[in-house]
Amino acid sequence: MNSLIPAFEGNIYTPQDSQYEEARKPWRRSYDSSPAIIVEPTNTEDVQKAVRYANDHGMPIDIQITGHGAIQPTDGALLIKTNRLNDLVVDGEAETATFEPGLMIGDIVTAASQYNLAPITGDSPYVGATGFTLGGGHGWLSRQYGFAADSIISATVITASGDKIIASQSENADLLWGLKGGSGNFGIVVSLTIKLHKVEEGLGGSLYFDAVHSQPILENYSNWVQQLPDNCMVMLQAITMPPIPQVPEAIRGRRVVSLQFFFNDTPQRASIVLQEFLHSLGEVSPLLNDAHETTYAKFMSTAPHIPPTNSLDAISLQSSLTPQQLPELARFIQETPGIHPIVQIRPWGGALDHPQANSLLQYADVGFSVFATQSIKENPEETKAYFAPLAEHIRHYALNKAFINFSTDPNAIHSAFNDNSQQKLLTLKETYDPKNLFRFGHSLK
Repeated sequence: MNSLIPAFEGNIYTPQDSQYEEARKPWRRSYDSSPAIIVEPTNTEDVQKAVRYANDHGMPIDIQITGHGAIQPTDGALLIKTNRLNDLVVDGEAETATFEPGLMIGDIVTAASQYNLAPITGDSPYVGATGFTLGGGHGWLSRQYGFAADSIISATVITASGDKIIASQSENADLLWGLKGGSGNFGIVVSLTIKLHKVEEGLGGSLYFDAVHSQPILENYSNWVQQLPDNCMVMLQAITMPPIPQVPEAIRGRRVVSLQFFFNDTPQRASIVLQEFLHSLGEVSPLLNDAHETTYAKFMSTAPHIPPTNSLDAISLQSSLTPQQLPELARFIQETPGIHPIVQIRPWGGALDHPQANSLLQYADVGFSVFATQSIKENPEETKAYFAPLAEHIRHYALNKAFINFSTDPNAIHSAFNDNSQQKLLTLKETYDPKNLFRFGHSLK
């Protein structure tokens, strides 16, 4: 089948091939896509050949490593799977990493750890590093160092014509600006160089509380977390723990509210900060205290590897968690009839409050993000009905603003950026992808 694209060195699958069925499935299973052709390039030249083939045949192009960002069907597309493009170079002295799009963000965390450095990551090491970074990238180190996209130094890009170009401060600087949060609208990034950041052997882990205490925990959290130093990130998450032996007995099978944290500071100073929160709760005490000294790499390695899923999601970016919102949100967290959703709250602020004036990512008005997800395993319509009130509650308090990495709305890009930035992005789109071949994900057209 490699003869379909002349001189292509990687694998090519069509619907007639046995490997096609597994290769077409993304991690996010909300859509049952049927791309026309799936390719697995082994090098940059393969990527160029695939893009030129798609261009010659009028085929749209999608790019995936895991498919966490699969938010619309790719029927009839040429799907480029980047899993075989996995070169990585970490320069400890320069504090940079250069990597291809087949790498997970956790791969970079592991490689950089020997230098006490780390990239900006989310809460999972199992997402593609390139897609995460191009889509903005918010996570454990963002309040101290900014978005992952802010750390981009340069990129090698295959445009819609199949040409290879460099985007840096000295070459195609306009494209570099658009890549820093504008997602995959302009081409395929086959190599990305990012700045790495210093990480201490700090304090990480979780505090688990019975969900019956959701309201006082939410009230104290919303006040306390806004006073934290920028090198402290604490996410609040509500989850029903599975009743399996691997889960500690104290929380096994229970609905819990957990504080998940990494303090990029000495464990001694971090412990003092954590004790302030525990003291504010009075007689409410955790079912389990898992705070421990850890490196960032070890901390990230404890994240669960969640299998592919079909889920319902709701997300809001908010300026604050208001006193009016918290009691109702606490009720949803404690018990949502008929389902067991995961609800996660992240604080923003810190470095995110001080973007550069010309940065594409302007989120100084966001204080928190609130996210809920519910897997769909059976009875989809019934699950949707149970999830709808929680989703409506979350959206009711949302700013009219989106963050690309967090949104499953293909049109979210229009509420992620201001009018001036959108016009500049559209100009870049016309320059580098006038036929709109890269139309999946959060497309400008």
